[in-house]
Amino acid sequence: MCGNDLWGFINSKGEIVIDCGFCAVNDFSGGLAAVQKKNKWGFINETGQIIISCRYDEVRSFQEGFAAVRQKDKWGFINETGQIVISCRYDEVRSFQEGFAAVRQKDKWG
Repeated sequence: MCGNDLWGFINSKGEIVIDCGFCAVNDFSGGLAAVQKKNKWGFINETGQIIISCRYDEVRSFQEGFAAVRQKDKWGFINETGQIVISCRYDEVRSFQEGFAAVRQKDKWG
């Protein structure tokens, strides 16, 4: 849980545009921002609407249309609609760059 420390978003005029209702937030990337509610992560759009429900243990920002997500101790990737496109089966992952993402299973990177 996050206690009384809640996060939201303001615009360049200092006006609150997304209410402070999240335990943690990340910056917007590709029109979506990662947000945490009750120890789970998901994504909102620029109006504050939850687009991808808060069901992941950890997430990373979208790069090239994909975001790394962790469920329990394994990582995979979702697309911008929340569909799992690469199942959570890797021990560690890096973000996509130029169409590729480095992944690790046990002691091997590929």
